[in-house]
Amino acid sequence: MRTATVKVECRDAVGWIILDHPPLNVVTAAMAREMRLAVDRLDVDPACAIIVLTADGERAFAAGADVGQHTHDKVRELNDELFALAGALIRADGKPRVAAVKGICSGGANEIAFACDFVVAREDTRFALPEIGIGAVGALGALMMARFMSPGKALELGLGGEWMSAAEARTFGLVTQVLPLEGFESALTAYLQRFTSRSSAAMRLGRRQLRTLLEPSLASMLTDLSGCLMDESIALEDYAEGVEAFLEKRKPVWRHR
Repeated sequence: MRTATVKVECRDAVGWIILDHPPLNVVTAAMAREMRLAVDRLDVDPACAIIVLTADGERAFAAGADVGQHTHDKVRELNDELFALAGALIRADGKPRVAAVKGICSGGANEIAFACDFVVAREDTRFALPEIGIGAVGALGALMMARFMSPGKALELGLGGEWMSAAEARTFGLVTQVLPLEGFESALTAYLQRFTSRSSAAMRLGRRQLRTLLEPSLASMLTDLSGCLMDESIALEDYAEGVEAFLEKRKPVWRHR
């Protein structure tokens, strides 16, 4: 099945959730909701052993969340849907989740990709948390990245907003495999076969056991962080200025408050 911006299908024991919002798969609140509902459906589909999040198009996995929905009248819905999606992806009871990323993976795209159990990246992938440019730290993305890398490096990415290549990301443990640009689809298929050839019951049980032990407080951390962002971050004058400047295509004038 598909919606206007998300395709969902099960092929060869793989449940695919495919972003399809040209040209850069910018994530809206509606898209995040559709992805969460797709995760729910695929988790109970007996034909699927694993769930893979990926994207159509060549330029981007996703170029972040829609800045047009960061305005004060829309940001709460966007925040709630992104956190709900992250919660669905990290929950212990579910099938293994894999993010297969390519091209640009920035901002809110990292909140989705690194809420998965592991990430594979095409060699041209570039990661960034650029939200600091609109007066906010990409805190959810940094938290999800910190599951795989040192907290210090995740904080550096969140505060600095710099880009990281796929090769560099692998050195920090962010991605488990870097797949070639040429033949990416076939390389991804071969990679996924190591999971689809196993007992899906054993994988799901083992995932639940490990996630429960390794990350017992992650769900409550998401709840706390969501509240902080809504109560504190969007109240900053610099946040309002940053969003307005981005939408007006000008440099922000920071008030530092």
